[in-house]
Amino acid sequence: MKEAPDGMSKTPAAALLRSARPVSIEDNIVKVSFKYEYHKTKMESIENQKTADRIVSGYMGRPCTVKCVYEHENNHLVKAALNMGAQQIDSEEA
Repeated sequence: MKEAPDGMSKTPAAALLRSARPVSIEDNIVKVSFKYEYHKTKMESIENQKTADRIVSGYMGRPCTVKCVYEHENNHLVKAALNMGAQQIDSEEA
């Protein structure tokens, strides 16, 4: 990550952020999604979370918090269910 502060571009958090997809920015919360639940779980460790917050804050130019979600967008069963009328819910609310 070219935007990462010095010494942070080769951290596990930076690698995880590269695999994430930005979803939204609301106030100072940057929501990113992961294709694999394992990556989301790893990003939510205290050390990776703090590093990700610093990286994203540096990029955004203001203090930000990274919120992680797991979105299994390429799962063919989920796509089929959605096509049949199912509604996707946020796994954190379930």
